[in-house]
Parts: sequence; C-alpha cells; structure tokens
Amino acid sequence: VAMSDYGTVNYTGLEPVLTDFGTAPTTSVFNLPAGADVAFLEDDAPGNNMSSLRSSPATFEVTTFTHPTVSLTINGGAGDSLAITLVDSLSAANLVVTGMASISVGNVVTTGDVSLTATGTISEDAPDAGVDITAGILTLSAGTGIGNANAIETKVASVTASVSSAGNIQLTESDTVTLSSVATFNGSITVNAGGTVTATNVVNTTDASNVISIVTTAGNILTNNIVASGDTITLNAAEAIEEAGSDATSDISASVVNLTAATGIGALGTIEINTNTIANRGLTAAVTGAGLIDLLDVNGMRVRSATTANGNITLAATPGDLIIETITAGSGGNATLTASAGAISDGNAASLNVTANGLTATSSAGIDLDTTVVSITANTTGAGSILLEETDGVTLTSVSTANGPITITTGGTTIVTSIVSSTDNDTNDISITASTGDITFSAAGAVNAGLTAGDVVITATAGNIVDTLSDTLTDVTGQDVTLSAAGDIGQTGNSHIDTRSMNLTTSSNSSVVGGTHGTWINEFDSVTVVSATTTDGVVMIDAATSLTATLVDAAGTSRNVRLRALGGNLAVGSVTALGDIVSLSTSAAITDGDASNDISALSLMMSAGSGIATGGDPLETTVTNLAWSSGSGGAFVANTGALTIGSITFPVGPATITGGTGSGAAAISAASPITVASNVVMGGAVSLT
Repeated sequence: VAMSDYGTVNYTGLEPVLTDFGTAPTTSVFNLPAGADVAFLEDDAPGNNMSSLRSSPATFEVTTFTHPTVSLTINGGAGDSLAITLVDSLSAANLVVTGMASISVGNVVTTGDVSLTATGTISEDAPDAGVDITAGILTLSAGTGIGNANAIETKVASVTASVSSAGNIQLTESDTVTLSSVATFNGSITVNAGGTVTATNVVNTTDASNVISIVTTAGNILTNNIVASGDTITLNAAEAIEEAGSDATSDISASVVNLTAATGIGALGTIEINTNTIANRGLTAAVTGAGLIDLLDVNGMRVRSATTANGNITLAATPGDLIIETITAGSGGNATLTASAGAISDGNAASLNVTANGLTATSSAGIDLDTTVVSITANTTGAGSILLEETDGVTLTSVSTANGPITITTGGTTIVTSIVSSTDNDTNDISITASTGDITFSAAGAVNAGLTAGDVVITATAGNIVDTLSDTLTDVTGQDVTLSAAGDIGQTGNSHIDTRSMNLTTSSNSSVVGGTHGTWINEFDSVTVVSATTTDGVVMIDAATSLTATLVDAAGTSRNVRLRALGGNLAVGSVTALGDIVSLSTSAAITDGDASNDISALSLMMSAGSGIATGGDPLETTVTNLAWSSGSGGAFVANTGALTIGSITFPVGPATITGGTGSGAAAISAASPITVASNVVMGGAVSLT
C-alpha cells in the first residue's frame, strides 16, 4: 500500500491491516495482486472516515484505511472485479478505479471526481432508487455496458461515459447535469434527469436499432451534438429543448428523431437536426404547453408529426426536401415551411398535412399540401408546381411559382390577394376551385398566369366570383380565362371582374342570392368570348379594344346582354337573350362573325362608330324589335320573323336608341312584315325588305 506522507506498507500473509495514522494521507493507491480478485470497497464503520478493501474469497489482506484528502486509487488487473458500497463520504477526495473486469457501485459520495474503468461492465451494486454516485465530474469507461440491467443513479455536475463494444448506457441523474461525452459503440443510451441536461456530445456509433433517450422531469434539454446515425433519438424535456450554443452544425442526428417539450423546441434559436426522408423515419415533435417549434434539417426531412398547443411551427430543410405528414399548430399558431433547395411534398397521400392559423411555404422545387388554415403564403423559387387542397375557407395572401402551374382547391369562402405564375407558358396554368362559398378578389392583379400562354380557370362551385375593391384594376390575367360560378360573376357598377385575356369563357349557373344576377366582365384588351352563359342572369362584357362574341347566352326573365368593344370592332357569332334585350356597342364596326344566326332576342339595339355588317354579309337575327346607330357606316340586317324598327331602352345606364341612323346605307330584311315605328335616317340608300 503506497500512501503519501507515510511511504509504502508491505505485508505478507492473510492478516488484517490497519493503516490509521491519525492524520489522513493526501493520496492512497491500492494495487490488487495478480489473479482474478473479487474485491469489495466498503465502509469500516459509519462516521469514522475509514473504509476497508477486502476480497472474497480472500486473495489479499483486508485493509482498513483512513480516507485520503486528495485521491483514492484502486488498480486492478485481468479478471478482477470490484464492488463499491461506501457509507462515509470521501469528502473532497477523487476516486479512481482502473483495470477491472467489472465494477458494481452502490454508494460513493465525494465533492471531488469519480473515474471508473472496466473492460467488462459497470453496474449498480443492488437495484434501488438511491443515488449510487455523488461527485463533481463522473467518468465511466466500460467494454460491455454501463448500467445495462439497471440504471446507475448519479448526482454529479458532468458525465463522461463510454462503452467500447456492444453494450448500453443507463444513467439516472437527480439534478442538472452536463453530458460532456457519452458514447456507445453499439448500444442504446438512456439518461433520465431531475434537472436541465446539457448534451454536449452524446453518440451511438453503430446502426443497430439502438436508441438515445434523454428525459428530464424538471428543467430543459440543451443539445449540441447528439448522434445515433440510422437509429433513434428521443428527447423529452419537462420545460424546453434548446440548442446549447449557436452554431450552424447539426445538433441532433438520427434516422428517427422524437422531441417532446412543455415550453418550446428551439424557442431561443433554430435547432439544427439531421434526420431522414424515407417512410417510417423522420421527425416527431410536440410542445405540450405554450411554446413554439423551430427546427432546420441540414439534409432533408420527413415530418411525421409536429404539434403545438397554438404555438408557431417553423421547419426548414437546406438542402433537401420537406416531406410533410402532419403539422398541427392549433387555431392560433402559424406554420412556416422552407425547402430552399428541394420540394415541400405531401407525405400521407389524401390525409391532412397542415392545421394552423397561417401557412407560409417556400420551396425551390414545388409544393404539395393538404391544409386547414386561415391564410396561405406559398412560393416556389425554381421550377416546380404548387398544389394546395384546403378543407375550409382561406385567404390566399400570396401564392406564386417561378416556373410551374398552380392548382388550389378550397372548401369555403376563398379570398384571393395574389396568385401569380411567373413564367408565361402553356404548362404553367392557374386553377382555383371552391366547393362552397364565394371566390373574392381583394387586390389588384389578384390572379396572373401571363397573357400569351398561361391559362386561368376559376370555379365557385356553390358561390359567386366577386371583386370587393370596386375598382377598374385587373383581377385576372391569362391567355385563356375561364370563370364558372353557381351564382354571379362580378356585380354591377365597378364591382365587375376585370380581366386581361385573349380568350374568355364564363358560366353563371344559377341565382344563389337576392338581387340582379349574371356576369359582369371588364376586359382590358381585345378578347374572344368563347362562351359566356347564364342560366338565370344578365351578361355584361366590355372590352377595351375589339371583342369577338363567339357564344353568348343569357337565360332567364329580364336577363339582358350588353357587349361593348370600346376601341375596336365587335364581331358577333351567336348572342342570345330570349325575351329580353341584346345591346351591342363599339367605337368601330359591328361585324358578322359566322354564317349562322347571330342574334336571338326580343329586342336588339346597336351602336357602331363605323358601320354595322355589310351588304354582302349582313347580321343574321331573330328579333322582334330593332334600333341602331351606325355612325359613319351603314347597317345591314337579315331578320327571321316580324320586325319593328322603333325605340329601345337598355335598363343599365340607361341608354336609348330610337329608329335607325347612320351616314351610310341601310338594308334591313325580314321574313315577315317590317313595321317602322321610329324614323330611319341614313346618309345612303335605305332598303326595307
């Protein structure tokens, strides 16, 4: 026995040895003899500051000694085991045990440090809930496990623990602790603590269905580097999970990451993680109380579940994809999703992906989500589509693609502020469908797919299409614009729908609210009205330049048609308002757009700046009443049925045309009698046949 201050004590034979010199030595070192010793370090008598070292069967002398003041070292050899069951505190002395095949520990108390090294296991001496090691810094090194069967209970400031081959680590800390370096080669790591855990470096090296689990019953979990590549990490904090620092490297790396906290995950700053995108892997995160989630994956992430109690959820991947199964931020929390070098995609097929107050999604390669949210901002920065399926009403604050189509379906009233397909291409169309409620444009330029190639389809299956601004600014831009509503499309006055298109198709199917019904369109350019129909409503379409009316049909009682080309010709294909009025107006000429009947109505009134049809190609009509003003040109009409030339007043404006006037000739024919009830005054010849 080598003791500082007293030299070395040598003895032979198996006789008890007492080393009590009245004054404690500074250090004591015990070297167990060769051979497989079963050693015990245990208390001599409670309160006397002395312990004994013995073996059973006896392979060395029982040695009783006064506790040293600085350090107690016990060195073993191959095959040796040591059971430590002290009662008296070692005060401030360090305890160092090395070279053992196995170590079991029941009670060590010191304000110094403890270091235990075994080629086999380090275990709890007897299963109980009491603290096994109380120390400042605890260092444990084992070959095949630390606390394999039962957790070792500790009360220490920091832990360094390692297992060099297959084996687990299980520790239960009663207070706050720093996991300076806790590592297994091929085994799970379980740490339960009664206070904040700072996980500086916690690593499982081998992918073999191992789990790193850290749980606190009070306090936070602070992460710096927790790694279980291919395996599972589970963190459960009584308070928050936060980053232990502010670097950009991964704090948590595993195939499966499970995070649970009461007051937030990453609330003080984004936590970097590295998880997986394949099925049955990825992230599960939950904040059970008031708090948010803020995580960034450094290599793509599958979000199996992220849940807060009305706290914000911020999830990002850079690079890589974000695959979303379920995100729930309650009715008050917002969800922010970012894939700066990847796509945001639906990870659960037809099930709901995001439930939140507001959703903001940004991706470089496409967005596909099913939502229940109040508002949506979704943008792609590279080539990729946006597909959004909303279960309820929603405000589409800003939805845009850099180069891709946009498809949005909603289950309620839909307010459109901005939807833009930035690359004008035939494949980059915009489609918006609301199964119930109105679709409302709340800002200028609300929907824009480009004018030369991109198309727009807007469908209010059980509601109206409405412009709430009452302005004359463009609402919808597209090469082909299709508007379908169960109710109205636009309203009277400046509440019409303002379009900029080449081809326009509208369908208003029925009256769903009181008042005047129908379709009101203000077109900023030349347009071909491919089809504009109502089942019970008026059709009012203005074009800033020319207008071609291929098919226009206003059904219902007192459902009139008004078509105006304010800066070009008005070409008429087929316009119908049975029993009602058709009003055609242009600053240029009204022309016949096809060889069949052009206009069917009770009354037809026309105003043109430079003539109405030609003698060789008159307008074919089936009307009862006719009035016109042909400006500098003539008027040429071939009517089926009796015809009265008289005075007609259109109710909107109102506007009245009486008889027939113009600087050119007029040729009006009818298959039945013509009654001239108002004057026909033309600059050229007049033929009534």
